[in-house]
Amino acid sequence: VSILGNNHFITPQLKSLKEYLKAYALLYNNLNPDTTAAAEKKKYLWAASAWNKDWALYSYTLGMVYAYKDRNYDSCSYYFHKAFKESPNWALPHIIFPVVLENKFLKDSLAFVYLAEADQRFQNLPPIKNALGLYFKNAGNSEKARSYFEESALLDSGYLDPHTNLGNLFLEQHNYKSALDWLVKAQSIDRHSGCTSSSLGKLYYLSGKMDSAEYFYKTAIQLDSNTISFQVE
Repeated sequence: VSILGNNHFITPQLKSLKEYLKAYALLYNNLNPDTTAAAEKKKYLWAASAWNKDWALYSYTLGMVYAYKDRNYDSCSYYFHKAFKESPNWALPHIIFPVVLENKFLKDSLAFVYLAEADQRFQNLPPIKNALGLYFKNAGNSEKARSYFEESALLDSGYLDPHTNLGNLFLEQHNYKSALDWLVKAQSIDRHSGCTSSSLGKLYYLSGKMDSAEYFYKTAIQLDSNTISFQVE
């Protein structure tokens, strides 16, 4: 900006991006979960939108702030819907909003409505199929969950999430052979996934293979200690 000057046509976008990146850094920093940090995020995002009023990315991020930091449903919903209008063909807000509705506001039925609409709008999109799988898994419908996970994995063989989710689904059903097959596929996609290593650790623990269980649990902790669960059934 100092080089281009305030009158250059791209200056507002650059100033907007600068403020957005400040908010982004705070939003995804787990060390700042408090109200003060949330207020800082919103301050930067509002400053960003002042320079570029119709960028859906800002509305989407404000929706995330209101969901995960403020737990304010009305404001969260407002900004997600604003993002829908600002960028109708951008799938991410349509995928994430139902997840937010289900996980943060316990609006399961409404979450399914939005997921079904997204599935119609963005046909054959693997993340939406995976999200539907998670919805039905949480609802206790394992068959539908499996169907959507498999469809997602078939649509994109390099997409990690449905492979790990299928492994975990079979693990919960004590079908260890199928669980291992899918988790090995998941690990071949991304060997740096803490979730996959954690699931393999649990699988080997339940199979009585303690050396392998210890190895994968330790690997999981090294990769991402925030996502690891040692709970066994």
